[in-house]
Amino acid sequence: MKKVDATSPPTARQAEVLGYIDGKTKADGFPPSFREIGKALGIGSPSGVASHVRLLMKKGLVESTTTLARTLRVTERGKAWLRNKK
Repeated sequence: MKKVDATSPPTARQAEVLGYIDGKTKADGFPPSFREIGKALGIGSPSGVASHVRLLMKKGLVESTTTLARTLRVTERGKAWLRNKK
């Protein structure tokens, strides 16, 4: 497996996932489920979403309490990245 550089920017697909998590959380007041992310972005399975989220976590752009559902949170670093990309 390829090692993830924590300082590298997210890929285009990871950026889509990050933006969706942030937007959906702002709109609904709580984060989306992996299935909702997948459906909205055309990712076929929750495990595909989980892979993107895991990489975003390694890059410090999102965090989660893994023992609970719907605990994804865009970190300050992730929010700053989203602001700067626009």
